Amino acid sequence: SRVAVCLGQTGDVSGFGMLRAGSLGHMLGPLLAEDAPVAKSLLASLCADLPPDAIFWDIPEPNAAAVALAESLGFSRVRTLTRMARGVAFPSHEPDLFYAIADLAAG
Repeated sequence: SRVAVCLGQTGDVSGFGMLRAGSLGHMLGPLLAEDAPVAKSLLASLCADLPPDAIFWDIPEPNAAAVALAESLGFSRVRTLTRMARGVAFPSHEPDLFYAIADLAAG
């Protein structure tokens, strides 16, 4: 597994992410970032020496910037997941921070 943290100019955490090996390739997520440039920097760090066809990335649909970033890097949709919740529709008050969700194996 790999973990990356991005610090802002004041030393605050501006993003973090994780990548783990899976049976078909590497699974990206969770990845939270304050904006697309931070997310892109984390992705570069986490995936630097991996072939692009060996990375799976589950993006929560409310984050259009994450979808745009993935598409700009050559990723394409291969499946659709349905996340269910009771009460709130998304488990955060700031869904735009979620650039990748933890894969299904993480629960």
